[in-house]
Amino acid sequence: MDERKDAVAVAAEDNDRGEPRDLSTLLWSLVVAVALAVAIAWLALHVVPSPAIASSWRPVEPDPVFVELQLPTGGAAVWRIAPGATLEGVLLEAGIAAGPATPYRTCRTGDSYRVRTDGSIDAGRMTGEQMLALGIRIPLNEATVSDLLAIPGVGSALAARLAARRAGHGGFGSYEAVGEVPGVGAHTLQLIQRYTAL
Repeated sequence: MDERKDAVAVAAEDNDRGEPRDLSTLLWSLVVAVALAVAIAWLALHVVPSPAIASSWRPVEPDPVFVELQLPTGGAAVWRIAPGATLEGVLLEAGIAAGPATPYRTCRTGDSYRVRTDGSIDAGRMTGEQMLALGIRIPLNEATVSDLLAIPGVGSALAARLAARRAGHGGFGSYEAVGEVPGVGAHTLQLIQRYTAL
């Protein structure tokens, strides 16, 4: 019994020195620590970040693909399809049976397909004017001189220089390279960036 009184006296002395007196104090400290950790984790997952940070958090969605389909009846329509869609899929979506001669090809933005009455298909490209009218950026490394002329601020001489530089260097790797073409000033470069895609 005397040993028990000595243990209680020691615990009372420990308590006077500011040390934890029993197990319940330790458990409450643990509960508070866990609650704080849960609150911090919730805040990290649910607080809306600033727009600058939010753009880096979201997965990058691939751009849709726009293709023109000219029907045998004479009508034409532009189809918005998922990246990686094939010509056969576009024809099926349009209600046109794909024949055995239908080429298997993945559609790219700006493709134009003319379906003839005999079922054959002619493949081509939309013009630069068509693409810009639809809000589609002109693929700079595939554009013809006439496509480049559709870009505001680009005249025939500059379009020819852009096409020649692109051909001589195997395409433009960046807009900095476009800016090195004689006649492309800061304003023209901004317009080219706005209306084209690399």
